[in-house]
Amino acid sequence: MNKLLTILFAGALLCSGCDSRNLTFVSNLKLNRMFMVDNTGPFTDSWTIQPSDVKGDLNIPSDAKVDKVTIESISIKVVIQERNNATGVNINGGLNIDGHVDVLFNDYPAPFELIDDPLVGLNSLLDDKVQAMRARMEQYLKQGTGEPFSVVISGTPTPPDERLNVDIYVNIKGSVTYHQCVDVPMDMIGGGKCTE
Repeated sequence: MNKLLTILFAGALLCSGCDSRNLTFVSNLKLNRMFMVDNTGPFTDSWTIQPSDVKGDLNIPSDAKVDKVTIESISIKVVIQERNNATGVNINGGLNIDGHVDVLFNDYPAPFELIDDPLVGLNSLLDDKVQAMRARMEQYLKQGTGEPFSVVISGTPTPPDERLNVDIYVNIKGSVTYHQCVDVPMDMIGGGKCTE
């Protein structure tokens, strides 16, 4: 995306006639967290997401207008550590937004993985339950502010009284669509007229 902007701006400087166009861009959204669990019996942990976490490395220009945020996947991986005695773990996931907790998935029997194994996508378990998270992220990017929200992870080892020593990786992937008025060569195809 940044290379495309560089080319467009370079073209605008070199062209004999230029035009301003309203172009649409898409930037990748990635949020990652590792929960370190070393506990006998049930456990609970949380991950607070701030506006700055969502803005992160998006590099959206200050004069751009955000159109929408899309949550494409939430994935998880459980990596066993050396002090673990459990044979498995059932994991629950939820969203705490403004004190209201929505369950994302419940009693998911997460397999133990190696560190280099891919994460397991949970999209089939989520349905439309991520809409509140998507809306809050969109608020962060459109309004520049908003209250933080939390991803809550809890679980129970198998057997339930054994020591669970694992690292739980949670990844949220999505995209942000925005538009920006940029100067481009007159003969460039695409984009609409700038109205702002």
